[in-house]
Amino acid sequence: MQIVNGPVDEAVLRPLDAYVRGHATGDPLHFRDALLPSAHIEGIRDGAFVSWPLEDYCGLFSGSPLPTRRTAYAASTPSRSTAPSPPRP
Repeated sequence: MQIVNGPVDEAVLRPLDAYVRGHATGDPLHFRDALLPSAHIEGIRDGAFVSWPLEDYCGLFSGSPLPTRRTAYAASTPSRSTAPSPPRP
């Protein structure tokens, strides 16, 4: 993979890929691979600020992907995904 300023080391991409896999698969183990145990995930959910410690964040995932996550991951990383490709028009 290349970025505007040059090649990207695989070690840089590994946690990003793990985070995306967590959303694509619904498996919280990927988030534990992507983030430090002391991580807090922060954002806006349903219009309110949220901040979860890593274990609480992992608890939000059932281990099964949402259909929209599976399709989005397959479209964005076809060479690494085992998910089905989105339908063609």
